[in-house]
Amino acid sequence: MRILAIAATALLFTASAAFPAVDQGLLNLVPPGARLVSGIQLESSRNSPLGRFLLARTQSDNTDLQQFIANTGFDPRRDVQQAIFASSGDRQNSSFAVIARGYFDVAKIRAAAVSKGAHVQLFQGIPLILNKEKKQIGVAFLDSTLAVLADQATLEQIVAARSTPTVLDKDLEDRIERMSASHDAWFVSLVS
Repeated sequence: MRILAIAATALLFTASAAFPAVDQGLLNLVPPGARLVSGIQLESSRNSPLGRFLLARTQSDNTDLQQFIANTGFDPRRDVQQAIFASSGDRQNSSFAVIARGYFDVAKIRAAAVSKGAHVQLFQGIPLILNKEKKQIGVAFLDSTLAVLADQATLEQIVAARSTPTVLDKDLEDRIERMSASHDAWFVSLVS
């Protein structure tokens, strides 16, 4: 699924400048047990000199991106406001999640994914769009402004606990608050 590649590309639009702390709604969805968390405030990053430079480089010649946008109605360069990446950091049993706030045409994205071989599985009332060929990686839209991309087990865990804010390790939470309050892009880890 190209959604993971597009999400990773969106995370590259970074710059450092002051911005409001991390979106608490996104942080509340970080899976318990996360030991590595990074985030990016894309709205302010797009307006930085580096952000404008990177956007200019992706505007014209990426035909895969242009086809993705045409098929889904989703342009990660424009439609993502903020994203968080979280991982357990465990090399043996690694789990991950990319949680993003933005603007998503859920029906169009779902139809495009299904046309490319993904299947939809309902879990606690939320459609999971899964790609069996990629180790059960999937995406769920909790609403039209909130998307979660993760391995299936983590995706189901987030969907099941979506109304109960995650309690993170206190040291990790303090580091996230401190870094996100002063940087557009930040990274914290409890993994050695």
